[in-house]
Amino acid sequence: MGVVGPVLRVCCHSPAVELILGRTLRFALIGLVEVLFVRGAALLAFHIPLRGSLLLLLFS
Repeated sequence: MGVVGPVLRVCCHSPAVELILGRTLRFALIGLVEVLFVRGAALLAFHIPLRGSLLLLLFS
């Protein structure tokens, strides 16, 4: 079964959902950090103002 089989047997609730969330949430968080970094660089280095909602930019 490889590595996934024992992991799916240990999880108690919905193994597929927990496995997918566990593997994708870290990449989503890294993406949010990258957006903040690029936004900060645009503001500090090029003086480009943000027009609109930062929350809408992050979570859309």
